Amino acid sequence: MRYYFILLILVIGQTLKAQSELTFGFLPEIAVSHRWAEKWRVSGQLESMQQSFVNRNQERLEGYKYIRTDATSLLTYQLSPNWGIGLGGLARFENGDFVFRSIQQVTFNKRSSSLRFGHRLRTDQTFEPQSDIRLRLRYRFSLEIPLQGQTLNDGEFYTLWSAEQIGIYQTRELDWEQRLSGVLGYYINSNHKVEFGLDYRLDKFLDNPGRHRAWTMLNYYLNL
Repeated sequence: MRYYFILLILVIGQTLKAQSELTFGFLPEIAVSHRWAEKWRVSGQLESMQQSFVNRNQERLEGYKYIRTDATSLLTYQLSPNWGIGLGGLARFENGDFVFRSIQQVTFNKRSSSLRFGHRLRTDQTFEPQSDIRLRLRYRFSLEIPLQGQTLNDGEFYTLWSAEQIGIYQTRELDWEQRLSGVLGYYINSNHKVEFGLDYRLDKFLDNPGRHRAWTMLNYYLNL
């Protein structure tokens, strides 16, 4: 499965090479979740976005810069073994400003032979100081593949791939964002796992050349 990582890097590399501006940085995340009463789960995530550099036409414009920190909480209810619904919110701290985002989502997850795939449909509303509300409609498809057998067991590696399309509406203007990510994960046990990979994002391309951003991810998940 290492060839999937090579393909992802080549695709992102060629895409970034063809455009005029590139932002590269780090996107570490810590996530904690807890299930109770069989069907209810509460989860929290802490994510930090840090810019490493910005290039335009192979010329460096900016170096390292802290961008923002996001704290997300989500309450989900399992309607059936495959279907779930959730409500939550995000608190963002950016440039001294506080931003709040409300979240609603529907998920479908299923395991087929050795693969585990998922669909997520999410809507969110972002409230920012001195800006109109920003509305987004998001769809994400994900695929998890064990690397050491038909099922994922303790102490084994896996890959997780996802593609997401995001429609954005704010101040009577439409935008579209595309995301592609791939990670190599290590499943320690049912309570702990870690992931390392790449997250590529393209937006502001409907009426402009587009904004290309590539983030290195390091994620840790704790299930209580």
